[in-house]
Amino acid sequence: MAVPSSFEWNGLSADDHPPYSQRTGSTSHWGRPLRGSRQRPVMKDHRSPRLNEQFKREISAILARKVRDPRVGHVLVTEVRVTADLWVAKVFFRLLDGDRSPDEVLEGLEAAAPFVRKELGKILRVRRIPEIRFQYDTTIDSADRIERVLREVLPHDTEDGTGEEEAQTPQDGVDEGADNPEGEA
Repeated sequence: MAVPSSFEWNGLSADDHPPYSQRTGSTSHWGRPLRGSRQRPVMKDHRSPRLNEQFKREISAILARKVRDPRVGHVLVTEVRVTADLWVAKVFFRLLDGDRSPDEVLEGLEAAAPFVRKELGKILRVRRIPEIRFQYDTTIDSADRIERVLREVLPHDTEDGTGEEEAQTPQDGVDEGADNPEGEA
């Protein structure tokens, strides 16, 4: 009895699937998880923005009311980005008082990060409280720089303040009613 070249079992032939050495990912060719592969739970897309806003509100409140480190002072939490697997939360901040450098405040926030994480664990009911990483928010500085460059490149305002150098008038010999298909003026 000869064995056919393409072995079939349960309707699947050996030619339908790549060999084990060419497979990628953490699932078998039947779609089941491979033995020993660790798959992290991933949150749904609609939940991510809500969770980011919740973390932003709670971290802002904790920094304002409970953190006593003098290096922190008054900071504004501008954005929080939590990864889909809830392992890391990037917290972007701005300084409200200009007497401290961002590096000094960042040192104080990094020192307070374990405390903030512990306080979040008391308040929030999520399966995992992410590691908190603080980062100075430079988007406003970048926007100011772009605005300065645009002011240099774009023409300056005229004396009347309209921003246009000369009023646009129809060219000589062009009928204004030519653009109107109904012939109405």
